[in-house]
Amino acid sequence: MNVVLDTNIWLSAFLFKGICIRVLSFSVSHFRIFRSDFLENELKDKLKNKFELENIFLDELLNRFRNITYYIPVKTSLPNICSDKDDNYILQICESCKADILVTGDKELLKLKTFQQTQIISPSQFMESFINNQ
Repeated sequence: MNVVLDTNIWLSAFLFKGICIRVLSFSVSHFRIFRSDFLENELKDKLKNKFELENIFLDELLNRFRNITYYIPVKTSLPNICSDKDDNYILQICESCKADILVTGDKELLKLKTFQQTQIISPSQFMESFINNQ
């Protein structure tokens, strides 16, 4: 299965652990996780500017991110579904890699429930569907 983890999932997994690190760990072991330039740049920006990570830690986390994900060059047009343009970029990644699942904490994305072939779920829904049933 192809999976996209929204930036908020990556931030939570890397910085706060909790449920999102379990989502990430399970996904690494069982699925293909995709990234795009947008997702990588947004993650880098948040880690550097919002959480003020020092460059050595920032580089380490970004290297981990790259090592456990598959890069997808985005070739589809940007959807115009969400009011937050960044959310549309996440949907664009899903379309480009034909994601089966998008895991996000973003309420606007979660309201959609699906986008094309992608099921949009929260970390707790992911846990319930995949991890707790093992």
